[in-house]
Amino acid sequence: MLRLALLLALAATARALRVVVAGATGKVGRELVRVLKRQGVEHAALTRDVLAAKRLLGVATKCVEVDLDDEARVDAALDGEGPFRLYAACANGPNQAAQEARLYAAAARTGRCEHVVKVSTCAAFFEADAGPAAAHAEAEAALRDSSSSWTILRPSVFVESLTAPSPLLGLPGLESGAAAHALADEKIAMISTRDVAAVAARRLVAAAPPANATLHLSGPAATTLAAVAACCDLSVDPQPVDA
Repeated sequence: MLRLALLLALAATARALRVVVAGATGKVGRELVRVLKRQGVEHAALTRDVLAAKRLLGVATKCVEVDLDDEARVDAALDGEGPFRLYAACANGPNQAAQEARLYAAAARTGRCEHVVKVSTCAAFFEADAGPAAAHAEAEAALRDSSSSWTILRPSVFVESLTAPSPLLGLPGLESGAAAHALADEKIAMISTRDVAAVAARRLVAAAPPANATLHLSGPAATTLAAVAACCDLSVDPQPVDA
């Protein structure tokens, strides 16, 4: 009888768990939604465009339309019954820090947000002048001020970025079979977005997530951009840094 009661209690806890995903259409967010679906965890994606989100995530995915620049709509999106966990990976841009701060404050006001997982960056060196490192630092500070239980993930370079049209870590020119990059021969412990999503999911669905932890995430081994490209019969040559 005791064992049955325990199993019923665990089942009830599992059913009650809800994850709110802000940034569900991003690289990590999409993978996280897939993990939550496989695990049968109730979740809702906050999105500016419901139809576009459903095309990426599946028509059965619960999507809540929200404008993160509108405090009242953020409050309304988080209004609901029961406790929830929050995942946040807002799009990089001029409003990123303010949007995340607004989101964390709204979650705190509900009194029902048990834990927040934020995807940040550990690539501050690359992003110091051209990327979102400063916005992430500001958002991290806002999270620490607003929540009593949080996890900050600082992943290394996404291996998927190699095929992105990015001047920082992407490899433009690969369609011609060759490219050049300042970091062609520098070893980097790149990581897959799937692995970042797996870590986020573990924290979000844990019975009692460890509070207030910053995790630096990287791949299992450091390798060069040239070596990765060579696996696809492509070549990447060194390029002067000032280029």
